[in-house]
Amino acid sequence: MEPDILFRAVVDLCLLLFLAQLSAEVASRLKAPKVLGILVAGVIFGPNMMGGVLVGGRPLIEFNELIYIFAEIGAVLILFTAGLEMTFKEFRRVGISSFIIGVVDVVFCYLLAFGVIRLLGYGWAVGMIIAGALSATSIAVSTLTMRELGKMDTLEAKVIINTAVIDDILALTLLTVILTYVRKGSALSLLHVAQLAASSLILWFLILLLGVFFIPMLLDRTEEIGTGVLESMAILVCFGTAVLASLLGLSPLIGAFSAGMAIASSRSLEKVRNFIANIELFFVPLFFVVMGAGMDPRAFLTGNLLLIVVITLVAILSKVIGCGVTSSYLLRDPRLGLRVGLGMISRGEIGFVIASVGLTNGILTGDIYTTLVAVTCITVVITPFLLRKSYEAEGFMERLRRLYDMLSKLKHRLYNRLSKLKLEPLLKRLRR
Repeated sequence: MEPDILFRAVVDLCLLLFLAQLSAEVASRLKAPKVLGILVAGVIFGPNMMGGVLVGGRPLIEFNELIYIFAEIGAVLILFTAGLEMTFKEFRRVGISSFIIGVVDVVFCYLLAFGVIRLLGYGWAVGMIIAGALSATSIAVSTLTMRELGKMDTLEAKVIINTAVIDDILALTLLTVILTYVRKGSALSLLHVAQLAASSLILWFLILLLGVFFIPMLLDRTEEIGTGVLESMAILVCFGTAVLASLLGLSPLIGAFSAGMAIASSRSLEKVRNFIANIELFFVPLFFVVMGAGMDPRAFLTGNLLLIVVITLVAILSKVIGCGVTSSYLLRDPRLGLRVGLGMISRGEIGFVIASVGLTNGILTGDIYTTLVAVTCITVVITPFLLRKSYEAEGFMERLRRLYDMLSKLKHRLYNRLSKLKLEPLLKRLRR
């Protein structure tokens, strides 16, 4: 990359970062989730709107390869930080529940979406692509929202993150099945699909086990060497595990999450957390800006409005029912179950990949692809809003309960004082 192009790209990066942080602050003052403000900034200053306006023969903000690389780094760091909030012991506590919720969710979501698409008159291949795209969850959106709300240490947050990881693994398996169907023209057997899913889950669990066993010892030994070495090793572990997961056919985000979970058991955890928090200030907002920039507002005008509404309803209900009902039963708390369902609504990275496969292979037409993009935009926007509202509603109910308790105590005190005044005979006389 030529020096002038490189420096222009750096200026664009800094401008996007400034706009993202400014939008996040505006959203916060408007009592909206910060991530929503950053996404809106991405839409406004993306290539489809103001960012694409030509100034001096070049776009106002040029979304080049460097910006997309920085955004991917931000996504990896989000999942790495999410892993830092969960030890392997905590994972074992919610792991089985998350696995069951994830499997039920993907199966229910896929069958519901596939059935609706077929009822609308579309073919098998179109149904497979749309159902596959709707099965995956955007871990990054839900994770950052829970962090912003200060709820990362709650049970529902841990279930959401673990279930989203399972969702992504199974969605990548579905992508393999879809690619096989596209290339060979015939679907795989159910047994083969189950084998693919099992092998992917086993690979991820092996990465996690190896990381939990070796990484804490490695970091604890590294900490003794000197200043800065520990932090460098933590970053190496994060991206090294992400690359390893990618080489094994898994998402690099899943590898980063596993690395963070391994470090959560290290005595160096707090130092790593503080170091990563400083790096995230630069990379994480860029990820959500780029995600927003990929949303084209014209998709809502050029797409089939009825199809957008129908698929959006399927996208919301499939997660609320598939995850919400299952988690309500397993966690024995409908409120937590509802939050898990709401936290799983957002679609993103893998859904885009599956939709792109359908478009490039000629399965999806332009209007259906536009519809999927529009639905993804809607789910990304409403998830932070719904999660925040669910906690605000609980806070309102908690305040009502406290008010009721206070009034009850006041009534009892008043009754006791009146009893001491021996007014009962007087009251009886007045009744006569």
